[in-house]
Amino acid sequence: MFRTGRRWTLVILSAVVPLITLIVSIYFKLYAQTLNWWILIGFGAVSFLLAGAIAYFTHIKPVRDMTPLIQLFLEGVGQRILEAGKSEGLELRLSILRIYRPVWTLCLRRYFHVCWSMNMHQQADNDMRFHIRKGVSGQVRKSGKSLLVDMTLPENRHMGFSAKEAARFPAFTVIWSLPVFELNRSNRTTSRVLGVVNVDSATTGAYAKLRSNPGLDSLFKDFREVVSKVMS
Repeated sequence: MFRTGRRWTLVILSAVVPLITLIVSIYFKLYAQTLNWWILIGFGAVSFLLAGAIAYFTHIKPVRDMTPLIQLFLEGVGQRILEAGKSEGLELRLSILRIYRPVWTLCLRRYFHVCWSMNMHQQADNDMRFHIRKGVSGQVRKSGKSLLVDMTLPENRHMGFSAKEAARFPAFTVIWSLPVFELNRSNRTTSRVLGVVNVDSATTGAYAKLRSNPGLDSLFKDFREVVSKVMS
């Protein structure tokens, strides 16, 4: 969830540079002799594998090892939101939906999928995947603006989902969704939406309570900022 693009670049460079150096040195050493390409390829392959392994453990492995720490940090911040909801008599759920391109669509279509959640364990929608045009999340991604939606209104019950898809969700009374924007190297917000963070509830009267609670609003926006830094 950290920025891995730069690290993968370092991996490639760390693997390619020693390989090129090896090939060039062997070439000049054997320049006046008959060149055995099989030996050269063998040396190159071994050098590439060793350099690649070193690069992986130097640049990629440390990031993966930090994943549990990231999870703990998100849970600590998210717990404050859930506890604030309980103080208002609300049973809230919290989730992060990431935008990705499934391989089975040849990476041509974009979908949401739940990559992190709290209070959603063993629930039918905990591993939900759906097209980026659907639901409150789809509207938030398109507009780039947050939405607090009263799900008890008839016109808000499906929001692009089929009856079969909608049956996988709880009987929501409210969904609150904020866009997650990518941050640039200066930690400034860009226009690219990486996903959304959602708070939802099936508690009666949840919409009115969330709408009139500035404390929860502040906590949720702070959580969104943390997620932006983690996902960028």
